[in-house]
Amino acid sequence: GSKGLFWVLSRDNEETNPIVSYRKAKGWVELIEHKESGTPLNARVFCLAKAKYTGRVCGLRVVFESGALSGIRGFIPTRAVRHRGKMEALVGTEVPVCVVDVNPTGGGDFGTLVLSHLKADNFVSAQAFADMSAGQIVGGKVRKYIQTGSEKSAGILVDLENGVTGMLYEKEVTRVSGKRWSDVVPIGMVRDFEILRVEPEKQKVWLSIRNLDQNKLLHALSPGTVIEGEVVRSYAYGYFVHLGAGLNGLVHATMLRKFERGKHKELAIGQKVTVKVLSVAENGHRIALELVSFDPMA
Repeated sequence: GSKGLFWVLSRDNEETNPIVSYRKAKGWVELIEHKESGTPLNARVFCLAKAKYTGRVCGLRVVFESGALSGIRGFIPTRAVRHRGKMEALVGTEVPVCVVDVNPTGGGDFGTLVLSHLKADNFVSAQAFADMSAGQIVGGKVRKYIQTGSEKSAGILVDLENGVTGMLYEKEVTRVSGKRWSDVVPIGMVRDFEILRVEPEKQKVWLSIRNLDQNKLLHALSPGTVIEGEVVRSYAYGYFVHLGAGLNGLVHATMLRKFERGKHKELAIGQKVTVKVLSVAENGHRIALELVSFDPMA
């Protein structure tokens, strides 16, 4: 005695009764609800859609494969595909889609269902940007180097793990002695990045690795740690040695006495040295070092 909606799979004739489906009807109702809410769904692209008489590619054919939507087919017109020049590569893949037009009684036996990959992709991107904030750490992969007009430095495009593309400027790359910035972040590198700033309304995000790398090195430094560095500044009271990631430590003049042997031994800017950490204070702003050995300058 229960009542409900059913979707007609085949019409009746003189010999057979109509075949109906409660699950398919439930699926179409769900599609109507998604059209009203604008939330995306996932569907699998099973082939390119081609015009009947010309054979010209006009979009993608997709099918839903889960829940009440399973088996329902839809059409994504070319104008609603994110990467129109790469539609063939999407065949066999699962893509996000938004419902544009839905009519379970139109289009013959399959109904009419028009979808948009572009709209769904924008929805997902907007959500990803809304979930990001300054200071967050996100994984990503270096994709490409570009020249920017707004900054007097190169830019690095990074594909983040949430699907967003971020910008890392050259000035936010960790300085490493003897290496160019492109050696520090080569194309294809996968690593963590810190979010500096996010503008969700413009769908832009700026990244940095300097603080991340500096904190990583700082946590590795403790009294007794022996590390190589490079002399970067010279004063009457001692030498500042760059340890990497923007961290400098001081070798006080009193720490050089064992190397003097009757006369003062001066270190030169750019000279490679091996030092031992004596103490670390004030979040890395004061690092006391002892000179262990040094490379003789030519």
